[in-house]
Amino acid sequence: MDTMQGVVFPGNKQVQIREFAIPSPEPNEVLIQMKASAICRSDMSLYPVLP
Repeated sequence: MDTMQGVVFPGNKQVQIREFAIPSPEPNEVLIQMKASAICRSDMSLYPVLP
């Protein structure tokens, strides 16, 4: 099975990279391959802390 990496935000400003199965596109959909992605440290201030 082919996999891809994805970023998950489980809570309390935690960030995890996990492996996911590569989805199959439905009719009239496309699947794109990303080479890189980023999030700015200041964007994390918008991510709420859970009680």
